[in-house]
Amino acid sequence: MRNKFLQILAHYTVIHTWWMAVGILVITLIFGYAVSTLQMRTGFDSLLPGDNPRVAEFNRILEEFQNESNIILLAKGDEDSLKSYARAVKPILEDFDEWVANVHIQIPEEFYRRNALKLIPSDQLDNIGSMYYDPNLVPFLHNMNNSFEGEYQRKDEVLHSREDEIIVVQFLDRLEKFIKIQTAMLNGEQIPNVGQKVVDAITFGETYMLSPDKDMILILIEPTFNMMIEPIELQNSINGIEKIIKDTSVHFGVSAGLTGSLVLGRDEYEAFTSDSWTVSIIALIGIFILFVVSFRMWLSPLLAILTVILGVTWALGFSSILVEYLSMMTAMMSVILIGLGIDFSVHIISGYTEKRNQGLDIHTAMQETLLRFGPGIITGGITTGLAFLTLLISETVGMQEMGLMAGTGIIFTMLATIIILPTLLIIRERFLKNFNKTLSPKDVSYPFLGKIAQFNAKYRWSI
Repeated sequence: MRNKFLQILAHYTVIHTWWMAVGILVITLIFGYAVSTLQMRTGFDSLLPGDNPRVAEFNRILEEFQNESNIILLAKGDEDSLKSYARAVKPILEDFDEWVANVHIQIPEEFYRRNALKLIPSDQLDNIGSMYYDPNLVPFLHNMNNSFEGEYQRKDEVLHSREDEIIVVQFLDRLEKFIKIQTAMLNGEQIPNVGQKVVDAITFGETYMLSPDKDMILILIEPTFNMMIEPIELQNSINGIEKIIKDTSVHFGVSAGLTGSLVLGRDEYEAFTSDSWTVSIIALIGIFILFVVSFRMWLSPLLAILTVILGVTWALGFSSILVEYLSMMTAMMSVILIGLGIDFSVHIISGYTEKRNQGLDIHTAMQETLLRFGPGIITGGITTGLAFLTLLISETVGMQEMGLMAGTGIIFTMLATIIILPTLLIIRERFLKNFNKTLSPKDVSYPFLGKIAQFNAKYRWSI
């Protein structure tokens, strides 16, 4: 049955070449349109099984809230410029309510007023509570000093991490702000609502989210979208927000940028869309050069590259029926198919060139080429495809999609090769005949390989 199919294919390729070409073009257009409908989906959640408890919890959060994470704006500059920038960029961003729900440039004081004591560990609460035994200034300072010493100067207490150091520095900053207000009062300055300001100074300290050395500020942007939107929408939204914050930063002499999981998702999408094309083109160029060097011809390698491109289009077009999105694992599928699919073209080109060099006519050369190499190509393509399809038993969605696309992709690339490449080779012959030219003989037999085979046969037991 396989040989019969190959005989019929060789016959139609030679006798009905142009009809074959029209059919190939129509199929390629259909699959090409299907490829254009494939969407990119970033994030590791798309690679995990739907019944994973963490994925289920993640999806539940998205159902109840607008987003799963904030966008983090980081700006660098001097302290006054950073604060001015924060106050200026907040209303500008919030005006773009299509992208931004809220912007937080300071810590939520009212929330902490109501809940701060609930957030403090019980062992620290016992120590801090002694500060408030006496609300008068001198006893308060005395108790605060004792509390600080009790927390950080006991023999069994050390600063274990950078975070512990930052907590101490932040407390000292609050104390400094507290002392500055007291000093100003002693110097006769009139400070409205001074009591509340003194309390806030020691309780909250600096309300802007500054770094310890006060040369960076952190601003939280609460978006109206999440990672589950279309990647192109995610890209446009993040790019729009990024343009606003960078354009505004110029007026205050600070440098600003974005980070966070949503920004990382945007970056992954841009990397996928650009790198997949770049790597695919580099792979094709490298294969073409290798073909030219190996076969000492340039037209046949071009036909092989064209065949691989059309074959990958067929494969991805069919895959678009099976999967809705390209993930991080399947985005580079074209490179895999190019690397594995080019082998089929090598066999057909070398076999057909060899037969034509032996003086066989076009029909006989094509028929013998497909009958000789076709069974191996079909067997190799199906075997490789089935090997990839075994990944369908994986529990991970990403691995299942990888196996499905690679398995069916290899099979479709194989079918495209034995249908497209023979047709292209015959069309080349027809064009040369129209210009009264013939193929120049090319020795693609690699005689040294035959000598190695003879040597191996002669000394097989020693080897």
